[in-house]
Amino acid sequence: MDNTSTGSPASAHDRPWLNTSLAPDEQAALLLAQMTLEEKVDMLREKLGPGLPSRDLGIPVLTITDGPAGIRIDREKRYVDEEKATSLPAPIALAATWDLATAEQYGDLLGLEAWSTGHNVLFGPQLDIARIPVFGRLFEAFGEDPVLTGQIATRYIQDLHAAVRSGGTGRSGGRGHGRV
Repeated sequence: MDNTSTGSPASAHDRPWLNTSLAPDEQAALLLAQMTLEEKVDMLREKLGPGLPSRDLGIPVLTITDGPAGIRIDREKRYVDEEKATSLPAPIALAATWDLATAEQYGDLLGLEAWSTGHNVLFGPQLDIARIPVFGRLFEAFGEDPVLTGQIATRYIQDLHAAVRSGGTGRSGGRGHGRV
C-alpha cells in the first residue's frame, strides 16, 4: 500500500516541497506558500474526498480516523481492511495497568492497524487529566495522575509513530524499540 503519496509523478524541480534533501520545516513552508487558504481548510476537513486538495500538489491524502481505543471503521468507506479492526480496552484501563511496556504494545498495534487500514491521521490519545468523574469521555483518557498520564502517553505515542514510520511492518516487542 502506498500511504505516502497521491501516486502521481512529481519532481522536486516542479514541486520544491518534495525535495527530501530539505528539512521538513522548509518543505512545509514551501508547500504552504503554494496552497490557497481554501485548500488548507479542505484538507483538514476532508471536503474533497479523503482530504485531497483540489489540484495535484503531490502530497499525501489525509485519511482520518478516531482511534483512542482502536481504529474506527467507517462502514460507508468499504475500502478499509474488510471493515475489520481490533477493539482495544479503553485507555483508562491501559493506564490502570501502570505497565509502560503494555502502553508501547498498545501504541504499536494502533499504528499497525492505522497503516494497514489506510489511515495516516489518528485522533487520539486524549491527554486530559481526569478531574471531574462524570466527564463523558473520561474512558479515553489515562486517569487523574499527571505523571502516569505522561509516561503512558509517551510510550503509546512513540510506538504508534514508530509503527507508522516503519511502513506498517511493525516492531512489536516493547521497551527500547522505536524510540524517537
